[in-house]
Amino acid sequence: MTNFYLPGNYSSHFTRRELCFSERAVRECINNLPDEAAEQNLKRLCLVLEVVREEWGPWKVTSGYRCAALNALTPGSSKMSAHIFGRAADGEPLRPRVKLVQVMDWLAEEVPAVRGMVTKAGVLGIDQAILEYPLGGWIHVGIARPSRKPRGQLLVKLRSDEPCVPYSTWRRKAPAGVTR
Repeated sequence: MTNFYLPGNYSSHFTRRELCFSERAVRECINNLPDEAAEQNLKRLCLVLEVVREEWGPWKVTSGYRCAALNALTPGSSKMSAHIFGRAADGEPLRPRVKLVQVMDWLAEEVPAVRGMVTKAGVLGIDQAILEYPLGGWIHVGIARPSRKPRGQLLVKLRSDEPCVPYSTWRRKAPAGVTR
């Protein structure tokens, strides 16, 4: 079974198809359907993504849920990636004049407020936000496990030409190699 058609929404603006569909999964005949725990995490994740969307407008999810088999085929992915558990999505703003660094600066200001957001689903907030490749890249937004407090980590990865490039801590003053 592949995931050509995934009905339903996780939130007002984010659909199940948007967070779970993968062209690679279809090509490789991988069933990329989340289990119940991942479904619940995806709903919690979308509450955080809605906060980002409210500030920056429409948000394109470029990679959401990935089952373990699909994650194994994704270059640079950790074996314990939050994507596997429905706790992370990569994306970018659709407004052409919005830069990824602007979103990260906003997150640097807002993460303390968003970290302790209490909802029916428990305490929500950003566990990790990673700006991957500032020019032409994306932002990884991850939430913590339901039983854990979000760490509020803000990181940046500047280069993709080496497989194990370390992440740097995001600072409001741009790290070397990042233009605003």
